[in-house]
Amino acid sequence: MSGPKAIKPKTADVFSVKVAENAFIFGRVLFDVTKQYMKNTSAEERHNSLDFFNKCMLVEMYKGVYQDPSEMADAEIAVPCEFIPGSFFKDYECTLTGHTPVNPELIRFPEYLTSYGRDYFFSTGELRIKIPIDTKMYEEIKVHPCFGSGYWLVMAVLDASGRLDLADEEDRIPGRNYFRASDLHASPDIRAQIYALAGEDPAQSYYELALKHGYDLKRLYTE
Repeated sequence: MSGPKAIKPKTADVFSVKVAENAFIFGRVLFDVTKQYMKNTSAEERHNSLDFFNKCMLVEMYKGVYQDPSEMADAEIAVPCEFIPGSFFKDYECTLTGHTPVNPELIRFPEYLTSYGRDYFFSTGELRIKIPIDTKMYEEIKVHPCFGSGYWLVMAVLDASGRLDLADEEDRIPGRNYFRASDLHASPDIRAQIYALAGEDPAQSYYELALKHGYDLKRLYTE
């Protein structure tokens, strides 16, 4: 007997995630790295880390656990942005439940540090901004581009929804900083410091920041 068939969501698709028998959480695809970015840019243009996330999708996840995979009643955001691999949709028996257009001006990408040679950068989405830090600081902050199976993404939603009873017992730790190692948003003080070093305002949106550096995200949302 074959296992569950993987769905193939597209950008703006809303999907359910099975977290237990008759228990579902929901998310939406914000950005398909392969179809929107890799297929529409040349290797010379990719002075960033987005190619690391090839075959991944950027998603946002919503609060709430529901008994039916088509019954999401609220769109309050639990996790604004996280990259997940395509295998996630099969592993968690996901189903497509709707389609809500994405506004590129509202998208947030994970933020992290990267290096090239002896230089260090603040990186997010298409951006890579050189910052004056040394190896010691880079290694102490230790926030780098990464993605996993999506397990901690699910745990973060269950925690935000007050339903850690559905998690494995050893992972029932309320308030855990799930994305400390992969997103500067999870460490506001460090994030503010990095933005100051980059000479940027942490209150501006990703869209505003990217546009200032010559990248209009809207161009990747044309059909």
